[in-house]
Amino acid sequence: MAHHAGHAAHGDGADMTIMTVERMDTIQFEARLFGYKKTRNKDGDWVELRLQVHPEEAAPLNSVDLGQRLQCVVVPIDTDEQPMPVEKPKGGELARQAGILCSDERFREWIYITGRWAEQYGDEFAKPDRERAADYIRNLCGVTSRADLDHNEEAAEEFRELKGAFDEAHGMIAKRFP
Repeated sequence: MAHHAGHAAHGDGADMTIMTVERMDTIQFEARLFGYKKTRNKDGDWVELRLQVHPEEAAPLNSVDLGQRLQCVVVPIDTDEQPMPVEKPKGGELARQAGILCSDERFREWIYITGRWAEQYGDEFAKPDRERAADYIRNLCGVTSRADLDHNEEAAEEFRELKGAFDEAHGMIAKRFP
């Protein structure tokens, strides 16, 4: 389920704004991000975050069970404790190629008839339009923006494989032999 900035999913499917979250009992602490990695479990793909928290600030987390779902709001701060803007990566050549593919009716038809579309979305969805093709590429590659394709090597490789298979199927590159 996609969530828009400023909104959080509520257990019953309703959206609640960050304003609502601020009025709830919250556990607030300062942390440093020390790493993240993609993981997969029975619930699908996830990103695992490694945070460093001062022991005094982490104490309230002792009352939270491991595996408990949490609503998180992250605000990068500078050395003066002031919020910092988050720069979004700019797209390069791969983002441009992904945009071209999403506009290509042959690509949208190909992901539909080869079953790739159904693998990700199920059979109940109609043939993808440009926006759904973009969603397909982002989901397949594990990114939130096509621009991320130029900044995430795993995503870039996934995209290159997809584009290579499409190009091969349409005779735009020589077929590979085993």
